[in-house]
Formats: sequence, structure tokens, C-alpha cells
Amino acid sequence: MTEKEFLTGISAPSIRVERSEKDLTIEGWSEPRVTVECDEEPKVELMEQGITVSAEEDLCLRVPFNATVEVIWTGADLVVRDVKSTVVIRECMGDLLLRHCDGADLGTVHGSLKVRDIGGDLKARKVSGDAKLRHVLGAVEMEAGGDVRIEHPVSRAQIRAGGDASVAIFPKPGSDSSIAAHGDLRCYLPPGASAVVEGKAGGDTFVRLPAVGKETQSPMENGSLPVTLGKGEARLRLEAEGDLWIGGWMDVDSWGEWRELGHDMGQMGMEFGMLAGEFGRWVERNMHDKFDQYDKRLRRKMEDGKFAHDRHLHRYSWNATSQPAQSTPGAGDSERLSILDMLQKGKISVDEAERLLSALEKSR
Repeated sequence: MTEKEFLTGISAPSIRVERSEKDLTIEGWSEPRVTVECDEEPKVELMEQGITVSAEEDLCLRVPFNATVEVIWTGADLVVRDVKSTVVIRECMGDLLLRHCDGADLGTVHGSLKVRDIGGDLKARKVSGDAKLRHVLGAVEMEAGGDVRIEHPVSRAQIRAGGDASVAIFPKPGSDSSIAAHGDLRCYLPPGASAVVEGKAGGDTFVRLPAVGKETQSPMENGSLPVTLGKGEARLRLEAEGDLWIGGWMDVDSWGEWRELGHDMGQMGMEFGMLAGEFGRWVERNMHDKFDQYDKRLRRKMEDGKFAHDRHLHRYSWNATSQPAQSTPGAGDSERLSILDMLQKGKISVDEAERLLSALEKSR
């Protein structure tokens, strides 16, 4: 791993990644410098207003919070977080994760898209996989090949989903929004929304808006459903090839947090199970070594003549695979076996076993 550090001399440098063959991570930080980490020597070009970077291996950049970030092409997954500007990404061949950015202008994402805490607008021209958004304060424009889920109300939306869609929206007065899904569509509208809602569905239409006296569940005549909320200051068009559900917003974000908590707890359980397994294997290895040591010490004492001849001593071992000689035990043999059995199970130490066996021999 090589690391380079650059002082740009400006508070908001321009960071441009021309090409990253593998995973790319860009993180904002409070320092006025840029660090570049890569498994191999990256290509770095200093510009008047910032730097340009290319790399063949995994690449990690730490940039000032106020930096402007542009990624031309990355061949794997991309993570961008803690950047106080509109992030521009032309093409990402893997999954894309955005967190804590002022905005995002995305070209093509060949994997899935996850976005959280965007202070402005989000534009994604083409997402091949699923898209999940939380806390996008501006407008959303997106086309996705998979499912689309927006868990916190956005002000305006132009969305086409190749799968199902679940969208929370608070239409801005004067705005015109459109949401279409190849599968089912669920639209959540918070109290106080002022819009004319038009709906069209290939399946059944469900409306649950008690605030405006609408609560039906039936295929609408001609497949359309006009609903006016408040003064009707915005326009919202909904279209689903499957079922269409329109209802009040029930704090979808909180439910999402509970789901994420459950996922995190499940991950912790898996990790704990792995650690417990490793600990069990460590205990087994160490106990095996300890019993081997005890066995050797006992055998040495026996060979030195400290113990009287005992034809059953050879029964003690970690695996307990050997068998006793086929003869009738004499007086005291059962006591010796009991002592050795307690030693094997760890109930007594070697020194305690020695004292007990010595006392047993003296009593004979």
C-alpha cells in the first residue's frame, strides 16, 4: 500500500478521477490536504485548481470537505461520503454508495444505488439494479432497472422503475412529478400535501386517504383515479403495470431504521457466532496441549518410579482411544481410575492428582 499527500493551497480543490480499475473510495475530511492510497503506484497529475488521479488497483482518496468531486469511470464499486458539493459520476461498473453530500449528478450505474443524507437534488440517468434513497432534501430524477424505494418524502420526482416502486413524496407547490413502475407502485403522501393526484394501474387500485374522504379498493373505471389534496397546488402522476396503492405517509423512515437495526443485529449475531466458534477451537487446541503436557508429566513420574506399577494408567489420554488390559482390577484400581477420570475432565490439576494417587498408594 502506497500513500501520497498533496497540499493544494485552496480550500475547495477540484478532484477528478479519470479511471479507477477496481474499488474506489472518496471521503471528505477537515484537513486542507489530499491523500491518495493505492496498492500500486497511482498516476497523479497536479492541476492549478486540484489533482487528477488514475489507478489500476483499489484506490482511496481523502479530500477536503469543500472539494468538488468528479469520477469519469470506475470498474468496480464506488463509495463517496462527507463531501459538501454536488458529486459528479459519469460511469460506475459496480455498486454506488453516496452519503452526506450536497447533491449528486450520476450518469450510468451498472449495479445498485444506495443514497442517504443528500442536501440537494439527485439525478441518476440509468441505474441497472435497485435504488434505495433516504433523506434526499431536493428533487429526484431517476431511471432504474430494478426496484426503487424512497423512504423520506422528496419535493419533486421523475422516476421510472423496472420493478416495484415505493415512494414517499411531498409535492412542492407548482411542481409536476411523475412516477412509473413496471411492477406495483406504492405512493406515500404526508398530511398537508397540496396536489392533484392522477393514477393509472394495470391491476387493482388502492386508496387510503381518510383526510380527503377517500378509502377505496377496486379497479377504477378506465384505469384512472383523480384525487385532489388540499388546494391542488402541484401535479402528481402515478402509473403502475401492476397494483397501485396511494396512502398517507406513516413515517416510512422509522420503519426503515428498524429494518436496518434488525439487519445490523443479525450481522452482529453472525459475527458473534464466528467469534464463538473461533474461541471454542482455541480452547480445544489449548486444552489438548495442556492434557498432553499432563499426560507426559504423569508418565515421566511413573517411569521414574514415583508411582507403583499400575496397569490401568495407560487409559489416560486426550482422545481416550486406548483400551485397558483384559484383567481383573485389584484393590484400589477403581479409585485410581476415578482420579484419572477427574484429571481428564479438568476437575483437578496434575499436582492434585499426584497427591491423591500417592495417598492411595500409601494406604495400600
